[in-house]
Amino acid sequence: MPSVNSNSGLTLIEINLDNKDHFFKENMFARIKLLVNRKENVLTVPKEFISTDSNNKKYLYVIENEIALKTFVTTGMESDSMIEISSGINENTIVASGNISHLKDNSKVLIWNNNPKEVR
Repeated sequence: MPSVNSNSGLTLIEINLDNKDHFFKENMFARIKLLVNRKENVLTVPKEFISTDSNNKKYLYVIENEIALKTFVTTGMESDSMIEISSGINENTIVASGNISHLKDNSKVLIWNNNPKEVR
């Protein structure tokens, strides 16, 4: 099974291509994005919302009654910027999106509403 070089982030793979026009030459390098699976209608959040604890469990902060609650989640597929949430929250959950590194479980938070028609 191929592995990713931890220093470069690269892996060596072998693929077969239709090269009848001889565009590809021996020992050429390429940068590719390989989509191996795709899911529709899944719950995703930006990757930066997710933290990992010392036991390698993933969590984010859910906001309830202006309190940040550390909530463990199960994640699935991910892209460059987004990560699937398989369980732990639902689509109506409000999650913390800023200053996450400064949050602690049960921290009081200020909810910033960017809707000028609604004032708190």
